Amino acid sequence: MEEDIESIFVKCELNDTENILVGCIYRPPNTNFPNFISKLQDILLNCKKSKGTIIISGDFNLNLLQYKTDSNVNEFLNLMLINNLFPIIHRPTRVAQLNPSLIDNVFTNIDLFCIDSYVICSDISDHLPMLVTAKLLFSKVTQIYSYIDSANESVQYDYSHHRINGFHSRIMNFNWISIFNSDNNLNTDEIFEKFSNTYEHIFKECFTRVTKNKTVTKNQNTFKQEWMNSDILSKCKQKNVLFKNYLNNPNMSAKQTYVIFRNSLKL
Repeated sequence: MEEDIESIFVKCELNDTENILVGCIYRPPNTNFPNFISKLQDILLNCKKSKGTIIISGDFNLNLLQYKTDSNVNEFLNLMLINNLFPIIHRPTRVAQLNPSLIDNVFTNIDLFCIDSYVICSDISDHLPMLVTAKLLFSKVTQIYSYIDSANESVQYDYSHHRINGFHSRIMNFNWISIFNSDNNLNTDEIFEKFSNTYEHIFKECFTRVTKNKTVTKNQNTFKQEWMNSDILSKCKQKNVLFKNYLNNPNMSAKQTYVIFRNSLKL
């Protein structure tokens, strides 16, 4: 534990060649930023030595929503990106004094197509919980994984060797110069978006297999705790609705309504 940064890491050895490194980092508020960056660089250097999957979560007390206007945030984000670690939480994780901020995040070198991330609406703390699920492919597991898309369809990615070879062939033979020459009025961001969309289209054509719709069945309401009843459950749901309304409309009126109702449940 250092004065400007706190961290803990666990390395999971899957087999002789594959591993997962999972870490958590905390940067206390108002600490010396250059010292934090220097120590973070050392940590990331050691992480790269693992030559495996890296997942780093934490409270960095750097608002990623301000990466365009805050030089410290920009420097921090660039450091993570040049180490091939990408943020996968893109919505505010804290609402304090009516100012939403994104100071908590999860960075990883996992293919972003394999990841689902969520910010959970819960008042368990003044930081909203984060949830990340990742479908990882290792040498001793199946080459096919599934997920449910926004249309409630079960979609599979098939990473079998012949599909990978087909993807490589499509990428090598596509005329990428045509993207840059298609319209001289496009700026850099628009050209990159066009490149990204083309790449994603080729990727999905090569690897995605759509299967049947998934049917969702609802479980009957059962209470795991003896003290729970329908009235308490209804009030808890109402509290969550008020909390979500406060997050979506961060004003004093919404906050006061939520706090008054929450405190009434504690009586």
